Formats: sequence, structure tokens, C-alpha cells
Amino acid sequence: LDILRADHERVKLLFQRAEAESDMGTKKQIASRLFDELTVHSKLEETIVYPAIRAASAKGQEQIAEATEEHHVVDV
Repeated sequence: LDILRADHERVKLLFQRAEAESDMGTKKQIASRLFDELTVHSKLEETIVYPAIRAASAKGQEQIAEATEEHHVVDV
């Protein structure tokens, strides 16, 4: 969970940097890094976190189904 929290913070900061940046070349570099960070983050959730939550509770099943759908939308 600490890794995921750190990922969330890194992505949040990258979005803030991208919004504040005026140079398009730098924005593209930040966007590329954002895509990489989000890909790693999604894979961590999908392979480690989601299976653990699914196994823990029925309520977790519903939350994971929603999160999985959100990941699919981001992937598309």
C-alpha cells in the first residue's frame, strides 16, 4: 500500500507539473512519464491489490469490479 500511495503522489505531482508547464516539448515528456507511471500503478493494483481485496470480502468484490472498469476506461 505504501508503494501505491507513493505512486498516487507521484502521478498527482506530474499532473500539476504538466498543467503548469508552457513548453510543449516538456509537456510531452511529462505526459510520457505519466503514462509509464499509470501503467505500473494499474498493474500493481490489478495483480496484487485487487485479488487480495476480492478474497477478503463480498463488498470488496463490488468495489474491485468498479475499479477494474475504471482501469479499462483509462486503458482505452
